[in-house]
Amino acid sequence: MTRTDMINKRRRIHTGYRKYSPKTKLSVPLLLIILVATLIALYSGFQTGALSSRVNAKVISIADGDTISVQLEDDQIIKVRLLGIDTPETHHPTKPVGCYGPQASEFTTKKLTNKRIELEYDIEKYDKYGRTLAFVYLDGVRFNDVLVKNGYARTLTIAPNKKYSFNLLKLELEAEKNKVGMWGAC
Repeated sequence: MTRTDMINKRRRIHTGYRKYSPKTKLSVPLLLIILVATLIALYSGFQTGALSSRVNAKVISIADGDTISVQLEDDQIIKVRLLGIDTPETHHPTKPVGCYGPQASEFTTKKLTNKRIELEYDIEKYDKYGRTLAFVYLDGVRFNDVLVKNGYARTLTIAPNKKYSFNLLKLELEAEKNKVGMWGAC
């Protein structure tokens, strides 16, 4: 061993220096990137509902544009308030009928009465009135989105239930810009 080799060996021992292979240097950052990407994918899947399950039901009556009664597979009847949206009032005890409220109620009645649907829940399952909060799917299409896109409803996000809020807001802005439904009538 040459003198230079001995000096270098002492430096490595003294400073704790170890010779890493390029594979070792890349493995830790690579693992971190994979971990972060996996967490983002899981979180995105949760946010978009990819990891959620749906409950089958049959619509038995319509209260207004955003409130329906359904019969679950176990024959239980529940009142469902559509999540993420708000249609103008039609039956409120202290508020007048809202502009485009009757049209929203009529549209929901026409599209959902006696139909088989699926319900998807968010974080909080009930509102302060005891209604079940859910996204409603008709033939695989989220009906909440249909109401907003066609100008029958506006977005209403109440934390912690925020699933699909960005998508609904985007649909609302498009409907408002194009003066669709209530945005052109009211």
